[in-house]
Amino acid sequence: MEYFPDNKTTNFSTKLPKAMKLEGEWSVGVVEFQYPCTMFTVQDHENVVYITKTMLMPNDDKPSTVYYKKHIPATNYDNVEHILRTLNSIRENLKFRYDEITKFVSVTVLDKNITSVTLSPKLSLQLGYEPNTNLLDRNFGKCPANLHLGLPSQLFLYCDIIDPQIVGDVMTPLLRVISLDPSKYIYGANKMHIFSPPHYLPVMRREFDTLEIDIRSNTGQKIPFQFGTVSGSGVGVIYKGSPYQRGHGIGSFLGGLFRSVLPLLSSGVRVVGKEALNAGVGLLSDMVQARPMEASIKDRLKQVSTNLKRKADDKIDRFNMTGTGYITKRKRLASFIPPLTAKAKATKKLELDLFALPSTQTSIENGLWIHYKPISSLADDGPIEFQVPGTGDDYIDLSHTLLHIKAKVLNQDSTNLISATAVAPVNNWLHSLFSQLDVYLNQKLVSPPNNTYAYRAYMETLLNYAPAAKQSHLTCSLWYDDTAGKMDSTDGKNIGFLKRQELVNESREVEMIGHLHGDIFNQDKFLINGVEMSVKLVRSRESFNLIAGSNDVKFKVCITDATLIVRRARINPSVLLAHQKVLASTTAKYPITRAEVKVLTIPSGVQGKTLDNIFLGQVPKRCIIGFVNNSAFNGSLTKNPFNFENYGINSFSLYIDGQQIPSKALQPSFNNNIFTSAYHTLFSGTGIHFLNEGNAISREQYAKGYCLLAFDLTPDLSANSSAHWNLIKHGSVRLEVRFEYSLIQTINCIVYAEFDNIIEIDKNRNVTVDYSS
Repeated sequence: MEYFPDNKTTNFSTKLPKAMKLEGEWSVGVVEFQYPCTMFTVQDHENVVYITKTMLMPNDDKPSTVYYKKHIPATNYDNVEHILRTLNSIRENLKFRYDEITKFVSVTVLDKNITSVTLSPKLSLQLGYEPNTNLLDRNFGKCPANLHLGLPSQLFLYCDIIDPQIVGDVMTPLLRVISLDPSKYIYGANKMHIFSPPHYLPVMRREFDTLEIDIRSNTGQKIPFQFGTVSGSGVGVIYKGSPYQRGHGIGSFLGGLFRSVLPLLSSGVRVVGKEALNAGVGLLSDMVQARPMEASIKDRLKQVSTNLKRKADDKIDRFNMTGTGYITKRKRLASFIPPLTAKAKATKKLELDLFALPSTQTSIENGLWIHYKPISSLADDGPIEFQVPGTGDDYIDLSHTLLHIKAKVLNQDSTNLISATAVAPVNNWLHSLFSQLDVYLNQKLVSPPNNTYAYRAYMETLLNYAPAAKQSHLTCSLWYDDTAGKMDSTDGKNIGFLKRQELVNESREVEMIGHLHGDIFNQDKFLINGVEMSVKLVRSRESFNLIAGSNDVKFKVCITDATLIVRRARINPSVLLAHQKVLASTTAKYPITRAEVKVLTIPSGVQGKTLDNIFLGQVPKRCIIGFVNNSAFNGSLTKNPFNFENYGINSFSLYIDGQQIPSKALQPSFNNNIFTSAYHTLFSGTGIHFLNEGNAISREQYAKGYCLLAFDLTPDLSANSSAHWNLIKHGSVRLEVRFEYSLIQTINCIVYAEFDNIIEIDKNRNVTVDYSS
C-alpha cells in the first residue's frame, strides 16, 4: 500500500494496482466526477473589514488618520443574515442591514470619526458592492447580495498523463472543464457529474503506475476544500483540516477515469456507444484482478465484436425486406428465432419494459432568458434595432427568440382617445406594426429585403394554427379573428375589431409578446458563439396598422417599450471542443425554409391577367396566393389590409416552366356557392388534408375575406415536412387568373412562397448564404 503524505483534495497522486504499459495510440476521458461541497462561502484573506478613522492620539494636538482591519471567521455562512450578524458583532459602530424583499445590503456608521469602510474584494461582491468601494459612499449595494459568488463556477481538471492541449495562450494537460451551479451548493454534501459521452484526449505517457490530479479554479487558484472522502482499501475515510489520501484507490473524484480508457488504433477495431464503455470497464476489472493485459484486451475486443454483430443482425432482421437474399437470411436465422407465422414477428410491449429509464441530455448545461433593449430611440417612427453580442461561449437558441412590445393609440396631436372612439389595431398587431424585418449575422443580411413582413406573419399565423391556439396564446400578439364578410366594419359587426378596440380604448397601453416570423428563427439549430446578431424592425404606417370609421380623423401609434428576449444556452465544454474541431474542416450548416412575399398589381377594368416570371431562378416548394384591395395594401384607415376577397375568380392556375398546376385549372363559381376545390387547397397545400388538424377557416368564411389558394409544388407533396429536402429546381413561375366580371378596382396579388436554402458559418465566423438576400 502506497502512502502519499503530501496529497491534498485539490492536488493528489494515486497508485494504480499495476503498472500500465500501452502500445499504440490510446486516449482517456472522464466519465464520472464526484466532489465534496466543503468550500467555505467566506475564505481566508477574503474575510477582512478595512476601516479608516480620524482620531486624536495621546500627546498629539491634531487628529490623526488611523488605518486598521478586522477579521470575521472564515467559515461557511448559511445565508446573508448570518454573515451580517457576524459583521455587526465586531463592535466597530457599524450596523449592517439586509432587506429580505430587495435582497440589498446597507450599512450605517454610528461613529462619525470613521471616514472609510471597505471589504475584501470577494466579500464586497458577495454583499452586492463593487470591490474597493467605500461603503459610506453608498446607501445600498449596487446589486442584490449573493453569498454564492464566493464559490467557483468552474473546476479545471488537470492530469499528468495526457498530451498538453492549447488553453488560451499556453499548453497545459487540461483533462476536463466542469461547470458548477453555485446556487445548488449544499455545504457538506457530495456532488456527482456524469459525462456521457465522455470527451477523449490522447495519452502522452506509454508507461505509468501513478496518476497526478490537479484541480484549480478558472483563475488558477487551488480549490479550498476543507474536508472530503477518498477511497482506500474499499473503506471511505472522512478527514478534516489538511486532508491526505491513503491507499491506492483512484479516489472519489475520479472513480470513473480509467473506465473510459480505450485502444483506438492498436486494436484495429472501432467500438461504439455502450459497448465501448463496457470494454473499458472490463479492462480495468481485469487489471484489478492482475490478469495479463494482452489476454484481457483480446477477450474484451472479442466480446465487443460479438455483441456488435448480434445487434447488427437484429437491426437487419427488423427491416421489411424482400427478395431471395432476405429469404436466405431468414432461413439462416430460423434455428435461433422460431417464427410465429410465415410473416408475423414477435414484438415487445412498452408497458412491460419495467427497467428502462428515459435518456438524459447532457449537452446543454444551463439556459438563461436575456432581455435586450433597442440601440435606437423609440421616440420617433424610425426603425427599432437590437444588437445581440456573440461574445463568450454561450450559444443562442434562435427558435425561442421573442419580441415584447408595449404600445398605445393616440390622437394625431398626442392626446388620449376619448371613450369608444371608432379605431382599433388590425389583426396580429404585434407584427402588423412592422413592414420589414431585417436579420444580420455578423453584418451579413440573412433575411429577404422586402416590405411585406406584416403579410408574411399574418399568413403564417392564419394557416399554421388551430382555433385553440388562436383563442389562447396567440392573443398575446393581439390575434383576434375578423368576422368573415364584415372585415371593414367598425360599427360592431366585426367581433375581432371590437375586442381590439376595447384593449386600446382611451389610449390604454397594450402589452404584446410573440415569436418573430424570420427564417433563421423558424429552425431549431443553435447559433454558435462568436456570431453577433442584429435585428431591425421597420415601422408600418398608421393608415395600414389601424382601422377606423373614417379617413378624415388621423391617429398615431406610440411604442412605449420594446424588448428582444433571447434564449442563451451554456454548452457542455466537451461539445464546444468537438464543434471547434469539426469547424476546422467544414462549416456549421443551418437549413432554413426561406419565405418570400411578392406583390403584383392587377389594374381595374380587366377580366383576366397573366403574371409572368413571378419567380425566376429557384422554384419554390410551396406557393400561397391571395388578392387584396390596392388602397388597403397601401394604407387606408377604412379598409382592412387582410381582407382577402374572392373578386369573383372563375379560373386559376399556376405554371412551372409551362407545366400547369393543378393539371386542370381551378374553376370556382363563388356566386353559385361552388368553390370546394379552391377551399380544399388550404389543406392539401399545407399538408394537413389527411390529418386531424385545421386552421379555423370554415367553408362559409372562406369566400368572405379568407380566400387563399395554396399549392404544394414538391414531387412527393412534402413541402410541410422537415425530414428531407427535394432536388432544387430552377425555372420560371407564372400565374393565370380570370374573373367573372371586369374588376371595378385595382387589386394586389399577394404571393407567399417557400424555398429550401442554407446558411453556413465557418471557423472564422464568416456567414454565407446560397440565395440573394
